[in-house]
Amino acid sequence: MNPSSPAGRYILVAILLGGLLDAARPSVLSAETTEYEVTFRATWSEETHPIDFPPSPHFSGLIGGTHSDLVSFWNEGELASLGIKRMAELGSKTVLTQEVQAAITAGTADAVLSGGGINPSPGSVAMTFDVDEAFPLVTLVCMLAPSPDWFVGVSGLSLRENGAWIPQLIVDLVVYDAGTDSGESYGSPNEPTDPPVPIFEKNDGPFAENNVVGTFTFAQRAVGVPEGLPRDGKHLISLGPNPVRQTTRFQIRVPSGRSGDLAVYGVAGQLVRELFRGQTWGEPATVTWNRGDDRGALVPAGVYFVALRVDGVPLATDKIVVTR
Repeated sequence: MNPSSPAGRYILVAILLGGLLDAARPSVLSAETTEYEVTFRATWSEETHPIDFPPSPHFSGLIGGTHSDLVSFWNEGELASLGIKRMAELGSKTVLTQEVQAAITAGTADAVLSGGGINPSPGSVAMTFDVDEAFPLVTLVCMLAPSPDWFVGVSGLSLRENGAWIPQLIVDLVVYDAGTDSGESYGSPNEPTDPPVPIFEKNDGPFAENNVVGTFTFAQRAVGVPEGLPRDGKHLISLGPNPVRQTTRFQIRVPSGRSGDLAVYGVAGQLVRELFRGQTWGEPATVTWNRGDDRGALVPAGVYFVALRVDGVPLATDKIVVTR
């Protein structure tokens, strides 16, 4: 992934389970296709952005597609396509949908993604979609409204890293100007920019102090659950405390005849500490973490993830916050 791209503000809350415990082992997260859920959480409000805050703040419906690196639908520093222009100025999906469909016909994209909007903001909306290994990039946008031509989204965000699907990825959403309308405030009248200018990150006016207005969270949905493994019940339960100051405990249950492993990971997917490996014969077992890493040193304050795998397949995760 390129941190300088419009998608570069992502935070890898990834738990790259396959290959982290044993670099020589093939990644168990790799698959030809998988399913993701994206949750758009809008934080834009009068409290977060008090300057000239408009009435009826909302976001248009989500629109985009899954594709390969042979095509892109928008990029910061490039002129907006007609589809991006219509989306950013009017909240319209029609032309951008046609652009994605044309890429599908050309063999460079796989699917159109279309979801709901948020009205009013703040709020949240979610949608699920399938993604193929040959088309692992996601472009997804929506209009911030009312506005002249302001929008949020990601461009060419890869859901694969190091040959594996990323289990969870959080992207801070900053505001972009499509470069097609010269209005300076939310309610500015239509004032076409002639000639258009390249798409740019908007960090002036109402966004001078803060141009982050929400997040996209891409989470891989449970796939490949081992045959015969119960799909209900709690296999990983946080017993607390959470936040953690010194120690915390987890209850795990590995079905009889299965092999499980429990480990703590950092937000970049790095292995911090393996806590358990083996069986519980279908009975609950308690595992304790003392904030130590695999070298015995205390980990610094921050966000961590504990993940349970059964027969090498990701089964359950939980977030841990470590405090001083």
